[in-house]
Amino acid sequence: MPVTPVTITNLGVSLGGVPILRDVSLTVEPHEVVALLGGNGSGKTTLIRALLGLVPHDHGEIALFGTSLDQFHQWSQIGYVPQRASVSMHSTTVRELVSSGTLSTRRPFTRLGRAGRDRVSEVIERVGLAKKADDAFVHLSGGQQQRVLIARALVSSPELLVMDEPFAGVDLATQQRLADLVGSLRGDGMAVLVVLHETDVFAPLLDRVVVLREGRVAHDGALEAHIDHGHETQPPTRTVRIIEEVRPWK
Repeated sequence: MPVTPVTITNLGVSLGGVPILRDVSLTVEPHEVVALLGGNGSGKTTLIRALLGLVPHDHGEIALFGTSLDQFHQWSQIGYVPQRASVSMHSTTVRELVSSGTLSTRRPFTRLGRAGRDRVSEVIERVGLAKKADDAFVHLSGGQQQRVLIARALVSSPELLVMDEPFAGVDLATQQRLADLVGSLRGDGMAVLVVLHETDVFAPLLDRVVVLREGRVAHDGALEAHIDHGHETQPPTRTVRIIEEVRPWK
């Protein structure tokens, strides 16, 4: 029986003595796409960082694939796509950056083997950037940079993809293409936890939304129920129309 990728129970996190998350509980089941919603300062990014062990938690429990966070070592099972603004690269090429995603799957200071190089080329092609593989990351558009970060997260063949605001600073056409890619990953059986400001193009892919407000879970369930309570301003008809217009990678 598949193991639940994420189980968070009564999680509390404080930063600088200020409570950020208060008794947050949520799960992400196999093959689910779950969106984490909430206003600025609601605790979304802090929750992601706590989940990945990047910030300590005061109380509560985090389990990844059935293993307590402090005992979890199989990080190749998790692909992480940070906010693009937090990634600063200069002369690093697309291929080099994507290759860095293999570090959790090989011994330190060893060169990438043939199979690894083939996998890097495979995921670069999957995100539609084969012709940009040797270009510098900083010379790419915002949407292309986001696709590179997704490729880096995918190179270890994870079972869970965690994305922190993948649509930040990219145009609507790029959002459509990113949503199409995530849809194909879901079709492959991957679980996805994604931080969003607006559901828009992601709406048809979402199994559940978890809404944070002032560090607490205000809603955990269907997006439609969240909209019905007046917390979503984008009309679903627009969302459906956008998805129908998804175009191939360029």
